[in-house]
Amino acid sequence: MTNTAAAATNAAQTLAQLNQAFIDAYRSADVAWHEMTNTAAAATNAAQTLAQLNQAFIDAYRSADVAWHETWLDQDFVDTKGDGDLNSRAEYIAQIANGGAPADFEGHDVHIRVLGSEAIIHARVRYTRPDCTPGTGRYTDVWALRTQGWRCVAAHATRM
Repeated sequence: MTNTAAAATNAAQTLAQLNQAFIDAYRSADVAWHEMTNTAAAATNAAQTLAQLNQAFIDAYRSADVAWHETWLDQDFVDTKGDGDLNSRAEYIAQIANGGAPADFEGHDVHIRVLGSEAIIHARVRYTRPDCTPGTGRYTDVWALRTQGWRCVAAHATRM
């Protein structure tokens, strides 16, 4: 084989390798696109589920529904109260059992961020205090996707 023929063969092999690399890259990009699309759809579904759970959390808080809290609060749930004190899951549920939130307690301006198997919910609240003055605040709930579904692992409330 002459040098020219050998060079042509090497060039053809190199071109074939580059062509295959291009095809592989294209295919992997296509897979990534499908994964991204599926991930976006999953995040949308998760956000819808979490919006429902957020409203259910507010309803359960307002009605002092201990059973709801026992189901949806993770075993390692921690609550940071408005004064900065921490409540364990048991302490939080005991607090709920002693009475719910005001009847007009409502969440609004809800923002849900799904971060894979975790999610953060930020929102404002309005309610009437016992002295009949308006109250407002903010809360942040952290949710984690467990084998049994979404569970709230942390909550934080701030009075304004």
